[in-house]
Amino acid sequence: MNGAGWIVAVDFGTAFSKAAAVPDNLSVAEARRQVRALALGAQCAAANPLLAPSILFLEKGEVFFGSLAQTRASATETPRREPLQSFKVMLGAGDLQQAMASRPSRIIDPDGVFTYRELIILYLAFLLGLVDKAFNPTAPEGAAAEAQLRYTRPGWYGDRTASDHAFIRDLFAQARGALKFLGQGFWHEPLSYERARAALAVDPAPVFVDGGLFEATAVAVCHLPNPLTNIERLMVMDIGAGTSDFGGYTASPGTAPMKEIPSARFVLTVAGDTVDRALMDALLTKAKHVRQPNLQAAFWRSLLTVIRTQKETLFDLGKMAVRFEGKPVVITVKELERTAM
Repeated sequence: MNGAGWIVAVDFGTAFSKAAAVPDNLSVAEARRQVRALALGAQCAAANPLLAPSILFLEKGEVFFGSLAQTRASATETPRREPLQSFKVMLGAGDLQQAMASRPSRIIDPDGVFTYRELIILYLAFLLGLVDKAFNPTAPEGAAAEAQLRYTRPGWYGDRTASDHAFIRDLFAQARGALKFLGQGFWHEPLSYERARAALAVDPAPVFVDGGLFEATAVAVCHLPNPLTNIERLMVMDIGAGTSDFGGYTASPGTAPMKEIPSARFVLTVAGDTVDRALMDALLTKAKHVRQPNLQAAFWRSLLTVIRTQKETLFDLGKMAVRFEGKPVVITVKELERTAM
């Protein structure tokens, strides 16, 4: 299947990335009938076949992607180490170019090898590879490269749209070039720093990036009734891992497009990641048998890959438990509520 005539939309999520494809130039009603989710998770051995973990891990001269990064991060014996997550929060930075030129802390990149821009390009090469494979499993090499590409992001402010979009389009173009160099399936094995640097030096490849969409707007479009018989007003609260995005919208019958109410837009950086960190801090405090620095670091790392799932149990049942060094650590919702965020 050739990508020409298709739109591929990518949600470059803080916790997980996902994508869908739909033929171009369809009515809203027909597009909803024909849109299909792409099985990104299935291409990288993720727990959910539709969701790819948004994560990189750097260790001992190698870059790990997705599920492989999760496994390696939880198994590392090096203290004070964390994977790189929350990519999309970076894309909502006040000064995007400055943020991309900066370097992660040594907790993420112990050797100080990469900038954030370079790491995001490598992750996007991984993500585009998953999209290609899921879009056309029988011919994945650049299968979706001719499709129009759309993406979601937080805090898409009008006075920054043109410059930020051009910058992000360049990131995708560089990532497409890196993917052509690395080849399909490169994420199944650790990527050496040397090969990563060679991929980053490759010339950009053509991409057709149609634009970025504020996350709350994407949600509003998805849930807008069709056909419209009355004026509709929507209030969207999109609480993700990295940001909580709020938007207000109106839509009228006929051909008039849905309109956002600018004064209703609000982006809050308190979201799922904030709760995760507060929960991990609370668990570390309650673990009386974990007091040595090396054990605390190991306990923290073990929580990184399970905390999002365990958090669901906590809010569903009112309490949760994890085991470390053979002993359970139990915490309740009320104890979490008393933890500073």
